[in-house]
Formats: sequence, C-alpha cells, structure tokens
Amino acid sequence: MWGRGGKRVAISREPRPQSSYNSVRINDQWRVCFRWDAGDAYEVKIVDYH
Repeated sequence: MWGRGGKRVAISREPRPQSSYNSVRINDQWRVCFRWDAGDAYEVKIVDYH
C-alpha cells in the first residue's frame, strides 16, 4: 500500500500470537496501533517502538 508522497504504508499484525492489534508504521520510531472490530478501528494508540 502506498501513502502520500510515494511513501509505503504497511499494516501489520503485532508479533504476539494472542494479540488482536494491528499497526501502521509512521516512521522508524512511531507506530499507530489499533484493534479492528466489525470494520471499525478501536483502542487507537500512537506507540514509541524504541
């Protein structure tokens, strides 16, 4: 998936098997994490991954 300015946007599942969270990388340090439920995003957080 490609975002504005030709930047790549990747939606990924969190590495823990029991996790129901997905994430979108903002840059090397930050991600937006969220949980899908019935087509809507819930518990949206901006997380420092370092």
